[in-house]
Amino acid sequence: MGSTGRALIVTIVAMVTANVSAHLLFPGHGLIVAACLFAVLIGIALWAGLSMGELGLGRATWARGMRWALWILIGALAVFVVALLLPWTRNLASGPVPGDPWVRVLLTIPLGTVLVEEFAFRGVLWALLRRRYTPRAATLGSAVLFGLWHVLSALGGGSANAAVDTVSGGGLVGSVIRIAGTVLFTGAAGVLFAELRYRSGSLIPSMALHWAVNGLGVAFVVIVLG
Repeated sequence: MGSTGRALIVTIVAMVTANVSAHLLFPGHGLIVAACLFAVLIGIALWAGLSMGELGLGRATWARGMRWALWILIGALAVFVVALLLPWTRNLASGPVPGDPWVRVLLTIPLGTVLVEEFAFRGVLWALLRRRYTPRAATLGSAVLFGLWHVLSALGGGSANAAVDTVSGGGLVGSVIRIAGTVLFTGAAGVLFAELRYRSGSLIPSMALHWAVNGLGVAFVVIVLG
């Protein structure tokens, strides 16, 4: 096994450890766990010799990434406004959102979720997979792991899970539907995020869409439920 293979294994182990720590061992300390994982991932990237370009952070792609991100945010805001205006989408809002929702939208989600997950899955993991396989394989591999990453969060509470339970009816069957649906949805999102990263050459567009989905989702619940 070469250095890339070893780095890939260490990356996956670090991510699994962080996921278990955040949800089972140290719940409520997600930002601290995320910061630790981010530091470890930087170390892995340096150890593996990944360039800024391989990580989707190359200066040459900054301008293109920002342009893509701008259009993504404009589109997401348009969908957000339409969802607020339609009664059937407003009825999907369930809560409450734990903690201060605006702190989640402006701090916890951008730093503890978007930054770390994008750097992990579409940065380090995608780059390591790309070194060994095709871009399509790197995208699919990172997307599958991204879907599995959300199993533990699907087992917990939260407004998103409550919304799914509202549709599925809750109970054991509802829980199975919730977990399976979460893995499938986030896996599909992982494909889209990875494609944005690959097509643009930058992590910025996938970060923008990731924040739009999570951050505007929380804002939607807060606005609808008052």
